[in-house]
Amino acid sequence: MTAWLRPRPVENPRLRLVMFHHAGGSGSTFFNIVKQMGEDVDVVLHELPGRGRRYAQAPIDQMSEMVAQVARDLGELTGELPLALFGHSLGAIVASELARKLTRDGTPPLWLGVSGRQAPTVAPRASRLHLLPDDEFLHTMLELGGTPERVLQEPEFVRMFLRLARADFTAVDSYGARPDRTILGCPIHAYAAVDDPWAPPALMENWALETGGPFHLSRFDGGHFYFTDDSCARLGRQIARDLTALGDPGFRGTALNDQPVTQSVELVD
Repeated sequence: MTAWLRPRPVENPRLRLVMFHHAGGSGSTFFNIVKQMGEDVDVVLHELPGRGRRYAQAPIDQMSEMVAQVARDLGELTGELPLALFGHSLGAIVASELARKLTRDGTPPLWLGVSGRQAPTVAPRASRLHLLPDDEFLHTMLELGGTPERVLQEPEFVRMFLRLARADFTAVDSYGARPDRTILGCPIHAYAAVDDPWAPPALMENWALETGGPFHLSRFDGGHFYFTDDSCARLGRQIARDLTALGDPGFRGTALNDQPVTQSVELVD
């Protein structure tokens, strides 16, 4: 079964935007964001095993295996287009680790967008979410947002959700960036919500240290799932602007901690 959702056809794209979902989520999370993309951007949404059309496949609970699987899944995509990568929360880890793998393989991405995940230089917050009893786990997911309450209405939905969400959070909870990780050369754009307890703007700023290229930070009102309400269109428009700016010869960086970055912090409204 295919790992990809393609919400709309694009005839002559200049680049391909690959988007990675949060823990317990699916590619369909980004459908409304895709509507804001330009007609020259081919958007594909990745689905990890255990959900959507990949329901019959066992969920993956180790980050290294997730990234290896995503790298294999890329082989399903046709056309030699430059890649832009975006991920939220779990997806930000997947996108950044995939960017490093592609860079090591000699095919670096054009751009990396990260959302809802603190930078690797920040000590990871202690978390054992995947070990919580079912009731506590579900309650935590609902409080965080991003999980429809309808999953609690049917025992089968609860079983399905717990199966994949526990695997996803096992991967997140056990993840630690390697000290000798590859520093990227592509631009990184971080998207942060001012009330996100897991990845506030101050912790997202450190993504600047993960690249030798430009860095930008955009701030949004809201919590961890700031883009699931009216901010969805705002995030989509911001990403579209950021991808358009890649063709601007003025899109360059200045020095910060020996890294050539441009740090533009803005509140998107």
